[in-house]
Amino acid sequence: MDDARRSAATALAHDERLADAHAALAFARLFVDRSPASARASAERALELEATNVAGRRALAWVLAVEGRYLEALSQLSLTRTGAQFDPEVASDEGTILYLSGRSLEARRQLAQVVRRDPLFRRAHASLAALHLSERRLGAAAFELEMLDALAAGATREDDRVRQRASGSWAMPEASEAARLLAARAEEALAGPAATATGSQLEAARIFAQFGDRERALAALQRALDRRESAAVLARIDPAFASLRSTAAFRELIDRAGVPALAPAPAKP
Repeated sequence: MDDARRSAATALAHDERLADAHAALAFARLFVDRSPASARASAERALELEATNVAGRRALAWVLAVEGRYLEALSQLSLTRTGAQFDPEVASDEGTILYLSGRSLEARRQLAQVVRRDPLFRRAHASLAALHLSERRLGAAAFELEMLDALAAGATREDDRVRQRASGSWAMPEASEAARLLAARAEEALAGPAATATGSQLEAARIFAQFGDRERALAALQRALDRRESAAVLARIDPAFASLRSTAAFRELIDRAGVPALAPAPAKP
């Protein structure tokens, strides 16, 4: 996302009225800088320049979601719809925000629809993996993470796993085997010095949290935050970390890392 920030800054230096560049800057300011206020300003500038700018609307929706204002976020995304046109980015945003808001059944349906229509769309697989982990659906989570590995290695629509996932004919590993695969994945990600660690540290943190390993969950989450993994900005609202939210160590960690706070609840009339 740093590359996107640099490209946006370069573009805006030449022409300040580029809505897409302001939208790209909004995403960087939210997911890298963890600054909802500056991200909102960039998103709103994008929409001021181009009211129908989808990227700007998506960025504003994510600002609202990070603040815990899920209904408003989904309302912003609904404004991007034009007829029957399918946009996997918007559809994945909707599914992920539904997941973050606790509406897991709706989220699962939405994200499953995305991967059926576009089985190569990685972000939907990543959100499904997080959702399945939060519900301890270990076989489904292990399969989605395997899919992510395959896609990262260059799998195409002709790959057997991709075709099986798109058709719904894929077979999940049994729970015990899935638990072994997930544990090995998380341990490999956390092994070695943080600077040279491979794999998603946030993914490892989610796995450890579901297995009740609080110490290693927090260690992996610390690494994810230090490495500026983009989805780490959602740690405060991610259901995968529900078991950690009541602990002082978790709250201190995300506060120290600058994970945005939730918006205050509206005052009752």
